[in-house]
Amino acid sequence: MIDDLPAFRRDLRLALEVAEQSGALVTIGVPPTHAETGYGYIRLGRALPASHGQGAWAAEFIEKPERARAEALVTGGDVLWNSGIFAWRASAILAALRVHLTEVIGPLERAGTGARALAAAYRRLPAVSIDYGVLERAERVAVVRARFRWSDVGSWAAVAALWSGGNGRNALRGRAVSIDSRGCLVDSSERLVAVLGVEDLVVVDTPDAILVCHKDRAQDVRLVVDELRRRGLRRYL
Repeated sequence: MIDDLPAFRRDLRLALEVAEQSGALVTIGVPPTHAETGYGYIRLGRALPASHGQGAWAAEFIEKPERARAEALVTGGDVLWNSGIFAWRASAILAALRVHLTEVIGPLERAGTGARALAAAYRRLPAVSIDYGVLERAERVAVVRARFRWSDVGSWAAVAALWSGGNGRNALRGRAVSIDSRGCLVDSSERLVAVLGVEDLVVVDTPDAILVCHKDRAQDVRLVVDELRRRGLRRYL
């Protein structure tokens, strides 16, 4: 979710300029508004010249910290969230891949340019993110500080922050009734869902399954997915 497109375009233009002039791998970093455990953090190093005070070298990547460390990072003030929005020269990322992710770039380059050969090679590649595989290991990584509000909408708690409150601080959509409840998200398109005397719950009703969790555990929905896989209940995924 990006709500200020002109600011986004300005920052992206600056990131492209930094990537072009420095040859660095560039990511856009977002000033944190709270201690979020579902995001990666970037600790800022020395400032980048000719970046209008928005650019810095990345000193450290911290991937999805525990809550106590996330709180300490935000309090420290020298970190940004990693938005996963990147800018780089093709030659720069290819060079970094050849150094840090040979098991990914090697099979792709050997496959050539044929679509079928590339597709077959891609299916055999290990699952690794560009952040962990390259950015956390590369020497020349720069960060451009975002001037726009951003959310990856990666959990139901993030969805609740985006929806307009339907009853106090609740976020309600569909057939939902809230009585003496605060900070809840309820999403039910068909059946009526009522919450009574509770706080900070997420309730999502779909045709074949219901999710109920505390908002603080919204990032842990993946644990439910893992358990469903373990039990062979893939029809619910």
